[in-house]
Amino acid sequence: MQSYGKALSHIIDGAIAGTAVDTILFPLDTIKTRLQSNAGFFKSGGFKKIYSGIGAAFVGSAPTAAIFFITYEFCKRNLIYHNYIVLNYMMSAAVAESVSCIIRVPIEVIKQRRQAFFSLSNDKIIRDILLKEGLLGFYRGLLPTILREIPFSFVQYPLWEYFKKSQKFKITSEYNFVDAYTKGALAGGVAAALTTPLDVIKTKIILAKVKYLFYMYKRILFYNQKDNSQISIIKICKDINLNKGFKGYFAGLIPRIMWISIGGAIFLGTYEITSKNFEKYFKNY
Repeated sequence: MQSYGKALSHIIDGAIAGTAVDTILFPLDTIKTRLQSNAGFFKSGGFKKIYSGIGAAFVGSAPTAAIFFITYEFCKRNLIYHNYIVLNYMMSAAVAESVSCIIRVPIEVIKQRRQAFFSLSNDKIIRDILLKEGLLGFYRGLLPTILREIPFSFVQYPLWEYFKKSQKFKITSEYNFVDAYTKGALAGGVAAALTTPLDVIKTKIILAKVKYLFYMYKRILFYNQKDNSQISIIKICKDINLNKGFKGYFAGLIPRIMWISIGGAIFLGTYEITSKNFEKYFKNY
């Protein structure tokens, strides 16, 4: 299959996989977000309206996943680490995650605010962000998201590639759906457990109520003592240590593992299945 056909296949495969996982598992994502919110689970809505924000997620799923996989596959073929195959997978996934965050983060900001403040409409959230925070408000949590996604990808994608090639994890002698979904679930579940503290920090930054957000990203890292309305990774960590202790970094752990294990099965499994089929279809392009 020529490069044009491969690129088109990765775009379609990624779009299908991303839309499938975000649509099917949205309720678990809502529960996880509310468990991590500063207001607490029940004050953020509990089990009410657990599909709040699904519109934003649905709009962003396909392009985000498509951008990720076309970048991942391109880097996997072209990076210089072919003699160090695990490093190749890690770097390819890290680059792909960083690029896809350009679309993912604004969608995540709108989605998570709808999940935690379900009485607000998408239009109201967007207007409030533009009025109070400016365009940078849509990228609140960009740095924590990247800091979460890169370690996550360092674990998930090398594991997934290893499982795909290892006979130990092959359920049947022939390729089948169960085989593909199991490998995706294992890779996602391990990565989810290890990166939950980073996810907690990212969620708290996105949901924090601040007065103004016109600041450079260095102020995310270094808390400005003169302005208590600003937020930072360091301040969030101090608040978690003070109010929740070590267990606070693992708020929403079980829903996150469930969500990403099932999500990994659907996302990576669907991608693997569709890619095998679309590669045949696009082989002449």
